[in-house]
Order: sequence, then C-alpha cells, then structure tokens
Amino acid sequence: MQNRLFMALFIYAFLSSVGWIFIYTGIKDVFDWRKRRARECVPVSGVIVDYVRREKRVKRARGRNQIRTVEVRVRWYPVAEYRVGERVYRRECEFNYRDVLDDRPPVGETLDIRYDADDPLRFHLREQAEWAERFNVQTIVLGTAWVAVSVLLTHHCCPLG
Repeated sequence: MQNRLFMALFIYAFLSSVGWIFIYTGIKDVFDWRKRRARECVPVSGVIVDYVRREKRVKRARGRNQIRTVEVRVRWYPVAEYRVGERVYRRECEFNYRDVLDDRPPVGETLDIRYDADDPLRFHLREQAEWAERFNVQTIVLGTAWVAVSVLLTHHCCPLG
C-alpha cells in the first residue's frame, strides 16, 4: 500500500507539474498586469505613424539526417505617437501583429493609450491589456484542466482503494 502511495504521488507530481507552472504563470501575469494598469492609467489618444518589421529565423529539422529548414516569422510592431501636455512622444509598442494574419490596423488609425503620469514613456495599448487579460485567464484554465487530468490519470494508473 505504501509503495502504491509513493508511486501515485510521483506520477501525480510528474504529470501535474506542467499544469502548476501554467497556473503560476497565469496568476503572476494577472497581478503584473494589474500593477501595470494601475501605474499606467492616464488615458490619451494616439495614432499609428509607422510599423517596425522584425524577423525571427527558426530552424527546424524533422529527423537526424534531414536538411534543416529555416522558417522566418515576421512580426509588425506599431509605432505610436501621442501628446502629453506640450510634448509629443513617439514610441514602438510591445504589442505586435503577425504577418500571416495581416490584421494590423492601417497607419493613421487612432489608438487608445494608457501612460504613466510620472514617466510618459511607459505606456500600453488598451487592446494589449485586454488581450493579455484573456490570455492569462486561458493559461490558468489550461493549467487547471491539466492538473485535473493528471489527478484522473494518477487515480487510473495507481488506484489506492
């Protein structure tokens, strides 16, 4: 009985560790975004003046003897311009758009920006905050489901009763 218990605990710990990492990461990011939104809370209207194109090369191999293929992933980062008092700020956003979707708003479109009153260079887009909130909730739900499945698998593999 004791060997079964240790085996069940080991299997559960092994299987559920990924789920607990998802849950931890999701909760941590929720609190980080809450702090950021509290700090960067002054609303201002901005405009997209340009996009910065960034490429990331990813090497892939499908087997030991096969030739590696290089995949190029393109991201578009909007450059926002907004005015705080008499000063105009022009900054690249953290939020990006993928090239394959081509869903990025056109240059000249208005943005809803929130900036830090103490340091107007620190800012985020409202759209970015909403996306991060949805993503973090999905990460927590995925982690919870992973842990639940690991409990069921552990019980199935090592029944204790």
